[in-house]
Amino acid sequence: MKRPGFRAGVEDYRAGRVRFDEFPYDWAYEWGRQFAAIAPLNMEIWRGDGSLSPHALHLARVVGFEFKRRERQYSDSIASRLRRARQKRGI
Repeated sequence: MKRPGFRAGVEDYRAGRVRFDEFPYDWAYEWGRQFAAIAPLNMEIWRGDGSLSPHALHLARVVGFEFKRRERQYSDSIASRLRRARQKRGI
């Protein structure tokens, strides 16, 4: 939830924008969009100092967001696919 992609996903969803092309391979952007879809519009997600609000953290725990584990898993699989593709091409 601390990644810039997550914050951009929340802000874009609430503003009605989509910028998937600016965040390729960044699952945090999509998670931010999904989180914004379930979070009430009047819920403050970040405090003024940039830290996460307790309400947002509670909601994330309740719905089962496990960012670090999933993010590592997806980024590892993407990185391994890219590595294999480069090896096939001889790069």
